[in-house]
Amino acid sequence: MTDAEYLFDNEWKMAHERVAALERDRDHASIRCLEAIGVAAGWHCLEIGGGAGSIAAWLCRRVGPTGRVVATDTNTRFLASLDYPCLEVLTHDVVTEALPTGAFDIVHTRAVLTHLPEADSVLKKMAGAVKPGGWLLVEEMDFSTEAIAPGIDAGLIHLWNKGMRAVNLVQRQHGMDLIFGLRLYSMVRDLGFISLASEGQTCMFQGGGPRSEAYRLTMEQLQDPCVATGEINAQEFADFLALFSNSSCVMRQFLLMSVWGRRPGA
Repeated sequence: MTDAEYLFDNEWKMAHERVAALERDRDHASIRCLEAIGVAAGWHCLEIGGGAGSIAAWLCRRVGPTGRVVATDTNTRFLASLDYPCLEVLTHDVVTEALPTGAFDIVHTRAVLTHLPEADSVLKKMAGAVKPGGWLLVEEMDFSTEAIAPGIDAGLIHLWNKGMRAVNLVQRQHGMDLIFGLRLYSMVRDLGFISLASEGQTCMFQGGGPRSEAYRLTMEQLQDPCVATGEINAQEFADFLALFSNSSCVMRQFLLMSVWGRRPGA
């Protein structure tokens, strides 16, 4: 495994459940942004890092038979079940492979660039795929908001902090920018996009609730690399995972920062 290898391989046994839980938790924010942009019938759309396909499916319903949606991922096994006449699914690595220039009314990605050491060049490539007058919508994480609320046993707070230190170490070792969302607005602006807008979405949630499921599965997928750091042992990590099923624990999510802008022209 190289240091920059993607941490969340879709071949993991619970990968679909994890991605689907993230979509249930975050889709409403993405759809609100897409509606604010005004995605309409007949639009040509590019969805990069399509995951389990919920946003690609929404775009297909929105653009209708006169539109077109291209959904890409490095592993498209979850997208293969989508059945829309206007949908094209492509196995594609946005780091190493080209995108068509000026071809789409909207290019959207969520929770992709944060994972890529090449994020700056990839964002430029995505921007180039937007046609004049079209839109770029990018949604990325700022992990600095993650926290556990006070008022519970100090040992549980210590366990949270220890677990999250190991998680953040692994993320950094794999080339992740943990505050990428904070840089996103400036990056889109500096690419020449206008009519810029943004919003951030986070919330508090308690262990054992529906919002905790995405977190629990994400942390479970990171268990082996976290223990391998030596910062936390296997039993401690198991206890850390149990916090996400403990209703006495109240936590705050990472901030999902959504930024969109229009390419000048047309």
